[in-house]
Amino acid sequence: MREYCKKDSRIMLVDDEIKHRGAKKSFIWLLENIHSEYYMFSDQDDIWLPHKIEYTYLKMLEMESVNPTIPILVHTDLAIADEDGFIVKGSRYKYDKLYPDWLDKLNWFIVSYRICGNTIMLNDKAKAVALPFDDRIYMHDWWVVLMTLKMGCDLKKSTILYRQHRQQVVGLKSFNSIEKKEDGKISNFLIRLKGNFYQYSLLNEWVDVSFSNYIFHKLVFGIYRLLKKRE
Repeated sequence: MREYCKKDSRIMLVDDEIKHRGAKKSFIWLLENIHSEYYMFSDQDDIWLPHKIEYTYLKMLEMESVNPTIPILVHTDLAIADEDGFIVKGSRYKYDKLYPDWLDKLNWFIVSYRICGNTIMLNDKAKAVALPFDDRIYMHDWWVVLMTLKMGCDLKKSTILYRQHRQQVVGLKSFNSIEKKEDGKISNFLIRLKGNFYQYSLLNEWVDVSFSNYIFHKLVFGIYRLLKKRE
């Protein structure tokens, strides 16, 4: 990294005295300590396609020209690749059987969480509404999206190759997969129910969503998933 900094003045290395914060806290620390007009999150092993920044930046400028004083976040689709960088699926939306137009709606995002942080760009106003971070959040990108989603925009095109590894902190699961415990049994229903109530309590605190609204969208999204798995 220091060699790249010497070669290109646009690259800046920010030293952190704490070397192992973990993925979430590392990105949060960077966002808190870097100041710019626009921000993008880059995972160390993902492959950015040639026009990723250009496409995203142009869409950002287009939206800012209409809404110059509003927090804006732009996100895109992604292609899924294996450890060697070979494309496995050309579209995460198709792979995960997602309906893209839902992703920009707060009611659907809170029950699906399907916007990936390595595809987003946010402006400085979006950063302002995302800070400070709540310690109870799942991941940094999830929180940023949640706080800025009202002005979200989806390019509906893949801009990165998202590499999937056998051992990965956070990765993608097929829409056809079923979450299981280590012993191979389906997760306990009561544990899931308790988790949903806790999840709702936090969402209601952060974005003021009614319980009936949350349950309705949760049920509709669940039915949608079941129907898609049968296709």
